[in-house]
Amino acid sequence: MINISMDYTDYDFIFLGDFCPVDSNANEKITIGPKLHNLLSKSKHNVVNLECPLTNSESKIAKTGPNLKADPNNVNLLKKFNINICNLANNHIKDYGTQGIIDTCSILESSNIKYVGLMGYNENNLLFIDVDGIQVALVSFTENEFSTDSSDGIGAIGLCPGEQFKQTSEAKKNADIVIVQYHGGVELYPYPTPGQQNYCHFLIDAGADIILSHHSHTISGWETYNDKIIQYGLGNFYFPELFNGEFWFIGLAAAVKVLKKTDIDFYLFKYDLTSHKIELMEDVEITQKLEKMNYIISDKKRIQNIWNQYCSETYLSTLKSLFRPSKFIRFGLKFGLFTKYMKKKADIYLLNLIRCESHREKIITTLEYINKDKKC
Repeated sequence: MINISMDYTDYDFIFLGDFCPVDSNANEKITIGPKLHNLLSKSKHNVVNLECPLTNSESKIAKTGPNLKADPNNVNLLKKFNINICNLANNHIKDYGTQGIIDTCSILESSNIKYVGLMGYNENNLLFIDVDGIQVALVSFTENEFSTDSSDGIGAIGLCPGEQFKQTSEAKKNADIVIVQYHGGVELYPYPTPGQQNYCHFLIDAGADIILSHHSHTISGWETYNDKIIQYGLGNFYFPELFNGEFWFIGLAAAVKVLKKTDIDFYLFKYDLTSHKIELMEDVEITQKLEKMNYIISDKKRIQNIWNQYCSETYLSTLKSLFRPSKFIRFGLKFGLFTKYMKKKADIYLLNLIRCESHREKIITTLEYINKDKKC
């Protein structure tokens, strides 16, 4: 059974969101307040999603979006914040190739920091933690982007229903409690997609007790499904402001207290990370917004409706990402021109190519073949 409680000063686990200390002076710049420091110092296991490699490598991979990395010395921030487990299954861990991953793992190992979420390197795809004789398994994966390319032998564990079912059910056979970290969702969208929610329900059915999500750079609500907890967005722990998101500087810390083999207490702490200082907070307005999110998340029809609304409001930006029109057309779109042209390109033929699993797999494999030798 999972209870919602904050009756403890010492938790067994604290899970934090996206951490990306890429600032040149991050060790001096990023601090935590006394309340959060107290919470982390009394927790046995503090877990963060390390959203960039710790490396001096200059070999960027070819990809879309920014290539992120942090100075290897910034591992001192993890130690200062009492972080002793890192999730590496995310979309930036391989931004500097295999060498970036190897450097990161070596640095974490030398600092006695455990990690989970990789394939091909020490096979850290499952992590088992003993909590006073109770076995807790950590499972981790990310939606498939450039970091999950393991053609050279090493990569982040990518979303694959069969593999996650196998991992989760295997973890449940060997552990009393299974906690899954899911790196995915739509950036700045504060709800799970309908597919993401269905997939999380699938993982609960496979044996997960708690599912925690990050990647979207926004906090989200949570639900109980078959008496298990699914939290759909922890937000940022620290991340340079790349987008103007409503909740970019608000995060959630998921606290877990293991009571018995089938009994867990769970609580979400809110924290503020403005001005590079991260501290626990109480904010009635944020609490009310989270309650509204929970209400929508609790019903699949409401989730589908708000997703449809979001997609209808953002369809032009989606089409621009898909077709990459010329500067002239992009300029015209700002003034409402060429919308019919863009809609015409998005015909039912394209819909069928993307929606059909076999067609989509062929497109992906073909594009991988065409782009395999491209350099950044």
